[in-house]
Amino acid sequence: MLRRVYDSVTWTGHAKLDAVSSRRATVDNRDPMDPQVVWFKRDLRIHDHAPLLAAAARGPVLPVYVVEPALWLQPDSSFRHWHFIQSSLRDLQDALRALGGALHVERGEILE
Repeated sequence: MLRRVYDSVTWTGHAKLDAVSSRRATVDNRDPMDPQVVWFKRDLRIHDHAPLLAAAARGPVLPVYVVEPALWLQPDSSFRHWHFIQSSLRDLQDALRALGGALHVERGEILE
């Protein structure tokens, strides 16, 4: 089960990132107000982020980052790396807020 792990990251509903793109496209038969999930995994920035731009062009965006505990148990992970990720997530949250959005940080294992 996923749960919020970051008090410094706001948990709100999905946000429309009109500042990223005002262009909207209807694809297939989906509701244009259905949120487009953008999973931030390694690229924790919005500048030149093609999936974010494409999602914003299709409708409201739900930006998500998932903390994967098994990944952090790997022998090559370190506190220094986690500290960098935390700092990057704060910067990403600030950038998304400036566009009217909010980053959703969850904890859980991603299954393929």
